[in-house]
Amino acid sequence: MFGSQGGEDYGRKWIVLNRERIGAVPVNAGEPDRWDDCTIDLSLEQIRRLRLQNQIVVETETADCFKFADLALAVQLADGRWAESEHADGVWCSTPGWLYDEGKAFSGKTPGIEVSFKAR
Repeated sequence: MFGSQGGEDYGRKWIVLNRERIGAVPVNAGEPDRWDDCTIDLSLEQIRRLRLQNQIVVETETADCFKFADLALAVQLADGRWAESEHADGVWCSTPGWLYDEGKAFSGKTPGIEVSFKAR
């Protein structure tokens, strides 16, 4: 995550997983204009809705300039091991023409970003 701010002015941003809003877009800790690794925890009910192939959409209703990359899902299995999806390609940027603009631009919401677990 890069540049994501919160609060009344910039906090109206969400992550949608398989057509269900699962949480807010993380906010950069400290200085917003730097890359931070961010995670969100899913409820047990949200985890139960995961599939081998998943679609993630990022929605924003703010003028916050932010971008994200390396989107993936990870689930801890009952035996303690982790299953991680493939990482989505590229950088997504909410505001074209912004000082830190790069990658694929979106306005309002991204198209569906596919992230898949490998079947064993």
